[in-house]
Amino acid sequence: MILDTNKILESLINLNPEHITEYPALELVTPDSNEIPPALIYIPFITQNKKLPKFHFMTCDVVIKMFEEGRLERYRLSCRTDGIFTMSDDKQYKLEVCYACLKNFAKAINKPLNYIKKEFGHDKNFNIAKLFNYLERTGKRFIDSETWANLKMGVILKNNYPEHWQKISSVNRALKRYKCEKCGADLSGRKNLLHVHHINGVKSDINPENLINLCAMCHNLTHQFIVTELSHDEIIYILNHTIKAKAQKGRLKN
Repeated sequence: MILDTNKILESLINLNPEHITEYPALELVTPDSNEIPPALIYIPFITQNKKLPKFHFMTCDVVIKMFEEGRLERYRLSCRTDGIFTMSDDKQYKLEVCYACLKNFAKAINKPLNYIKKEFGHDKNFNIAKLFNYLERTGKRFIDSETWANLKMGVILKNNYPEHWQKISSVNRALKRYKCEKCGADLSGRKNLLHVHHINGVKSDINPENLINLCAMCHNLTHQFIVTELSHDEIIYILNHTIKAKAQKGRLKN
């Protein structure tokens, strides 16, 4: 059976602990845990005029208002980093970030709003992966345990690598002959410089179509933050093999 991790991650509509106990291999975190992972808040319902909601990463004024009106239970949590959310019609959509969250974020870290827009993006181009990286690096959390409890989620899945990930990664790289699927570099000579990237940002989603081999340089560029610090020698090695791959591709065309 292929586990639909996206639906479980986003805890759609009626998720509760009884449903999740079917999958004991996945790690769970309770809302009152001291280690709350980065997460987004969103409403999985589309309005009658087909207007899509925005997602939140803070307990901003909009979320607080919903809480005061007793409507916070409409919200759900998501750990995805690609901006894609599953809605109540069982379809996936790209949502925009809440503008109030951007303003509160700027105020929280003492930066102007334009700085946040430039560094993290805005609207549908907000870089969730970069935000999560910032939260992990700084230890900050803008969604507290009380808000988690009020969301009535029961539990939420951590966005962790699955068991035996190293083996899965090794097999995936070998099947594609240790080549970067973006720049074409053949890294069979230095396999540690070839990574397996999750396209949708969900580390537990190991469906073949979600996995792509990327050299360390392409992987860094994909995330728009440094995944792996590279030495001068490693950068030159990757660039040389990228040039070789492009030259070989050019010869094949001719």
